[in-house]
Amino acid sequence: MPIKLHGKEYMTVAERINLLLSQGEVTRFYSLNTDIVELNDVHCVIKATLTFKGTETDLHFTGHAMEEKGNKGINKTSHVENCETSAIGRALAAAGFHGSEYASADELVEALNNQSDNFATPSKAKSSQSNPESSDGGVESSAGGFKGGYYDFLKRCSSEKVRIGEAQYRSTLKEFSLEKANQVEKNNTGVQSRVLASFCALSPVTHDMIFPLEVSYLCSKSEKASAFAADLDLDNIKSPTDRGDLLDKLIIAST
Repeated sequence: MPIKLHGKEYMTVAERINLLLSQGEVTRFYSLNTDIVELNDVHCVIKATLTFKGTETDLHFTGHAMEEKGNKGINKTSHVENCETSAIGRALAAAGFHGSEYASADELVEALNNQSDNFATPSKAKSSQSNPESSDGGVESSAGGFKGGYYDFLKRCSSEKVRIGEAQYRSTLKEFSLEKANQVEKNNTGVQSRVLASFCALSPVTHDMIFPLEVSYLCSKSEKASAFAADLDLDNIKSPTDRGDLLDKLIIAST
């Protein structure tokens, strides 16, 4: 489902490919190729070329993308694959296969996810630096470890999942090579502390920038959720209560 944000519509790269394939004879003879322009320890640059075979001449549409190898999120393990997806999306956009915007929904989601790291309030950040256990329910520094018991840790994770949303929750766990919180060993309080500290640094799921990210994530998991949200204009859903209600409905639809 395309993401609607601030009156603009962003299609995913997969949706752009489906749009390409739906054109019948127009796109019957085409090729889509990618080439690595530059790859080093810091970043990757990829060029994608979409070619339509003509009787007299071929039509070529290109797209470029650059991704830096990161310490978290998808670019921690898959920055090359992420870069290739972005390049393909831009080549498709150059050929006219896009929503109202040239950038793809995949690029938008990645940008929103990166921006979410800066959404913690200054007072909270300052508090956690000066006294890590004061307001985080037992979270100490990574060296000291989590003060609560293992089941307190799991309970905190469950509460944070509700607060920050599933998209941010899953993304954070992946930074620690985890699929579920209960994969953390019971006696590894250092990791427990770092996981909770990462959760605490994130903004709530109803935040202006996080809300569309969560909607997109939930819709990607379920056709029912996607159909339910298809005609919604997220810009008109402004209050935290209304946003929370919509997310609850999407969660129900996706289960």
